[in-house]
Amino acid sequence: MERLLNALQSMFLRGDSTKLMAHIQRMRAFTLVELMIVVAITGLLAAIAVPAYLQYIRRARTTEAIANLRKLYDSTVTYIESEHAAVDGAILPKTFPQAVDWNPARGTCCGQTGQKCAPGSANWTGPTWQVLNFSLDDPFYYSYETVNVIGDGSHGGDQYDIEASGDLNCDSIYSLFRRTLKIGAGFPVTGGSGIYSALETE
Repeated sequence: MERLLNALQSMFLRGDSTKLMAHIQRMRAFTLVELMIVVAITGLLAAIAVPAYLQYIRRARTTEAIANLRKLYDSTVTYIESEHAAVDGAILPKTFPQAVDWNPARGTCCGQTGQKCAPGSANWTGPTWQVLNFSLDDPFYYSYETVNVIGDGSHGGDQYDIEASGDLNCDSIYSLFRRTLKIGAGFPVTGGSGIYSALETE
């Protein structure tokens, strides 16, 4: 370093400004190898960061399914535990709400703006959605259904599933979120807050 400084000082004292500037430019310039290393490191960081970021975004969107399953579960429990009567006033047996298939059909959201379903793309006026007081007024990512797994809810051991499914990256691979409730002996409704999930972010 000392020899370099001495050489620069000598060129400056001799007034050899052209050689001095050329030497400084050589010192400041990156070599091709250095540039290739920088590009390679940048590409490696992007290859790691971009998929991780997209995974994070998809995971954040799963909160929609979890929140709506909780709402549907609570509404279903309330419906089952409430008394219902026929037109003539006779008390009806306690049962599950009527099972309904995916609403909207799975994959519907991928064909819409932002890969999100517009509120009008699903019909929430069916009897099950009405008794559960469930509808979506904002754009959403998931389809919802209810399933009578065992029985109709009038006997102990009967089981009812509430499910959400989505295709967040529109590759025709669907996630599944499920909450289950069962009728216990003596007709208590059982089912914890746990949610079964598969392929959460696909």
